[in-house]
Amino acid sequence: MGLLKELESHPLAGKITAVLDICTRLPLCLWYDAHPQTHDQSFWPLIRAVLKPGMLVIFDLGYTNFAVFQQLTQQGVTFVTRAKTNLKAEVEQVLRRQASVHDRVVWIGQGATRQRVRLIEVLYKGTWYRYLTNEVDVERLPLEYVVALYWQRWRIEDAYNVVKPLLGLAYFWSGSQNAVELQVWATWVLYSKWG
Repeated sequence: MGLLKELESHPLAGKITAVLDICTRLPLCLWYDAHPQTHDQSFWPLIRAVLKPGMLVIFDLGYTNFAVFQQLTQQGVTFVTRAKTNLKAEVEQVLRRQASVHDRVVWIGQGATRQRVRLIEVLYKGTWYRYLTNEVDVERLPLEYVVALYWQRWRIEDAYNVVKPLLGLAYFWSGSQNAVELQVWATWVLYSKWG
C-alpha cells in the first residue's frame, strides 16, 4: 500500500489476473486473490468461464496445463502459448521444416490429457522460440500469425509496466479486495483514455 512504500521491504499485496483485449489492452475481466502466493493455475476456472467458442486466447508459460488445453479445445477456444523447453512431444506430421523454422503436428500429454497440437519453433537472433497452438490447420492460423500473435502478448506486459509505476498501481491505497479492484479498474480506464 502507498503508506508502506518507504519501507525497505514491501509486503506482497496479492495476485491479480486479468483477461485483456489484446487490441485495446483493456481488461475484459479482472480477478484478485489476497494471498500473494496464489498460483496462476488457480485462476483457470474463472478464465474459462468467460471464454466463448471462437475466441483466441494467448497466455504465458505460467498457465501451461495440458488438462486445460484439452478443455479449451472442447470449448471451441483456440489458444497460443509458449512451449516449455522440456516439452515431450511425439511428432505426427511435419508441416514445414527449414533451417530457422519448424512447424509440426505433435502429440503432447499422457493418458487422459494426451492431445494433438501444433508445435512451432522459430530461430530468432540466435534463440529458438517455441509455441503451442491447438489450431492444427495452417490455413486457418498460419505459422507467421502464431508468432506475431504471441509477440502481441507483450503489448499486455507493456500495458502492465506502464500502469503499475506511472499510474500508481505499484502501490495500493487499501488492502481490501474491493478497494484494490476499484483502483485497478479506475487506473485502466484512465490509461485507455490517455494511453
